[in-house]
Order: sequence, then structure tokens, then C-alpha cells
Amino acid sequence: MIEGQETEHKEEISWKLYFKSKEFWVLLSTLVGGTLLIMLLFFYVFLPFFTKHGESTTVPEVVNKNLLDAKKELYNANLNYEIQDSQYQAHLAPLTVLAQEPLPYEKVKPGRKVYLIVNQSTPPMVKLPEIIDVNIQQAKYMLENWKLKIGKLTYQHGEAKDAVIGIQYKGKTIKPGDKVLEGSAIDLIVSKGLGDEKVPIPDLVGLNINEATNILYSKGLSVGGTKYEKTHKKYKEGEIFKQNPKYIENDSVPKGSSFDLWIVGEEKSSQE
Repeated sequence: MIEGQETEHKEEISWKLYFKSKEFWVLLSTLVGGTLLIMLLFFYVFLPFFTKHGESTTVPEVVNKNLLDAKKELYNANLNYEIQDSQYQAHLAPLTVLAQEPLPYEKVKPGRKVYLIVNQSTPPMVKLPEIIDVNIQQAKYMLENWKLKIGKLTYQHGEAKDAVIGIQYKGKTIKPGDKVLEGSAIDLIVSKGLGDEKVPIPDLVGLNINEATNILYSKGLSVGGTKYEKTHKKYKEGEIFKQNPKYIENDSVPKGSSFDLWIVGEEKSSQE
């Protein structure tokens, strides 16, 4: 046998003897036992510790409760919370809990997040719908659809009987498209038809819209349409530069007639 082959043969015999030795089996047993121990510790100690396996808590019912009280109840149940959304319910106090997920009395793991929907502190702004020249019954329906309430009704002479000819909010004249708080009470001026009485045509040119509106209402007349032009050679921003019917001295119109007004400037919506 040549020298290289003899060396390989001796190494092979040496490994076979080692695999049969007590030392090898002790080492193998230690490795297998250690691996099993690590696996047992992981699945029965570490994993349950981090996932709280087997532990649960009952979700308390916090709907219709104030957010502060709801927060205390959830923390006492070892739960967290997050405000997911907000809505507005006029009949409920601000920050009242409207809905929750998970639902009350469900069993969940400690530390679980409970998602809440709460009532807004202030109502949202809504646009006033187009109710001018609309029948009063239809106008009421439209306002209710926008979550607005009917306030005071004032009847004046106007061209179309039972049609809305003016809108007021907190004593101020407003118009469709203006924004008000949801749930607000809107006062309406309603036409009771043209009267037999004649009213002298007022001269509104040079006045602003509020002055003109007050004059018209005081005479049993109303504002019809309003149109705006950015600039005018003679009149300033906010001033009326044209009216229809035109002012003619000693001329008159039936009580309840409406006037179209042309105003210098850009149309603006009032923000309440």
C-alpha cells in the first residue's frame, strides 16, 4: 500500500472509531437535547409571553359615553383606543362615542386597540340650497335634507304666492350658496302674492346690497337676482350701479314686486 492511501485509510478508521466513541454520543446527545430545550422554551415560554397566549379581556361597552369616561373604562380593561372617525349628531353632547370596534363584550387579547367614532365638538358647515322662488313646502324639505331647521316665517307681498323671496340667518340676509352651521335655524320671507297697493320705485343705485335690501323690505318689495361686475368707471366696489325696474320719479310698482340688482365687485359667500 502506497503512503497516501495508507494515510487515508488510517483517517477513515479514526473517524469510525470516533463515531463509536462515548465522547461523540455525549456531544450528539447534548446538541439534540439543547435544540429540543430551545424549541420547548420558544413555544411554551417566550412565544406565549409575547402573544399572551391564553389570556383575554372583555371589551366594555363605551357607546353613548363621553370620550374621557370611555378612555378610563378601556384602560381599566387593559385595552388601548384610537379615534378612527368623527361625525356630528346634534342631539348628543360633543365627544360622545357613537360606535366602537370590536363590539361590546367580545373577548380580545390584552393591549388590543379599540377603534372609536366620536361626535364632533362643533357642527360642520353646509351650503344653503337654492330655495329662492321655490314653494315654501319644497323649501322646507330641501332645508331638512341639508340638516337645517326652519326658523321664523315672515310673509310679505311678492310676485309668486307661497314662494320664498328672502332668507335670513341670525338677523342677516343671506343667499343660496352661503355656508351656515349644520342644524342652524333659517328664517324665511315668503310671498303672499302681489298686493293691490302700489309702491313708489326706490332709487337703489349707489347703495350697497344691505342698504338696498332693507329699503326694499321696508316697502314690501324684495330682491330678485343679483349680478356682479368686477369694475365700474363711476361706482365703487360693493355699490349698486343698475337696477330693474329702473328708478323713474313718481313711477310705482305693485307691492311685492322684486328688483334685480347689478353690483360692482365679485360675488362673495358669507362664512359663519
